[in-house]
Amino acid sequence: MIAQVHTGKGTPGAVPSDEQRKFVEDALAQGRAQDGCEATISLADPKTGEALVINLFRDEAALEAFQAYSKQKIAEAEEMGGGEVSPGRIYSDVIALL
Repeated sequence: MIAQVHTGKGTPGAVPSDEQRKFVEDALAQGRAQDGCEATISLADPKTGEALVINLFRDEAALEAFQAYSKQKIAEAEEMGGGEVSPGRIYSDVIALL
């Protein structure tokens, strides 16, 4: 299993709007539907504005196939005012019980 972890930074103290929350929920569902995506998780702390998105993949081929989708959703999130999102860090040795 391989993980891709994105970090994000938004406005501290800002509560996500219903539109932003719906965008994240839809993006996670669409991402999870991609072949080889085993799990996708979003963690956010409105107090600090910090966020993590963790995507788990069956293998490297699934991760590579996911990249175009991921880049598109990151650009959309940033346009919505979701703050800046990192390009993502890859972890190649993952143990997860889901």
